Amino acid sequence: MNMKKLLSYLTILVSLATGLTAHDSFTQGDAYLTFKFDHASFTSLSKNSNFSFKGGFGKLNFKGDTKALRKQMLNTYSRYRSIHNPILEIKVKSLTDTGVITGNLIADRNPLYCFVYNKNYLLENRLIGFKYNEAWTLKKAAPEHKRFLLADWMYADNYKYAKQVQGLKATAENRSVSINTEDICLILISQDHLTRFKRRENMEGITVTRIENNLTTVYELESSFGEYLFKKAPNIEESSEFGKATEGGIFK
Repeated sequence: MNMKKLLSYLTILVSLATGLTAHDSFTQGDAYLTFKFDHASFTSLSKNSNFSFKGGFGKLNFKGDTKALRKQMLNTYSRYRSIHNPILEIKVKSLTDTGVITGNLIADRNPLYCFVYNKNYLLENRLIGFKYNEAWTLKKAAPEHKRFLLADWMYADNYKYAKQVQGLKATAENRSVSINTEDICLILISQDHLTRFKRRENMEGITVTRIENNLTTVYELESSFGEYLFKKAPNIEESSEFGKATEGGIFK
């Protein structure tokens, strides 16, 4: 990599939030929990036998046989990186004339986001990001609940359908959440597509990848009579799973 190309990668990127929010938390009865599946967690998952992740809820532990789930997660991330190079924020210690960088990784700015749902959560009937916590319906809709949502526009439907959607089969205790691998599915979405979804901008064509044990399915968001629903893509090869290719790089 020549110096000119390297410097072109050191572009300051804006509007990429990194802080934890109330949405990242998990309360018993929530339909899902979410975490970032980024460069660091991919590297750890590739090299270590430990199968756990961290997020605003604390530590997530998977119980049971995780072999198939691990394989599909690594395959999905590899497909993502074949299209989108990582954008890594690194505190640079040294930079050679040939472009070799040494430093400490601070953040991955274009990770995948992983939503953990019960395996009976059907994307053909529901979108992602709704808490559907039935406990919320026991009292009048509270405006403060909005801070727990992925986006404000989800507020009304969280109450309307809360009794129809079962809470995630998980045990939360002392900043630790445990789930059985056989009970859940994972739904992964890219940074760019999640941002579009939250803002309700260019919704058509947003894709997610659903993993259940050794089965991986891609869904695309389509508009039908003014409403958006996920439809199964023909297959991974024919879908625009993670959108158009973009260049990645490093910035400090």
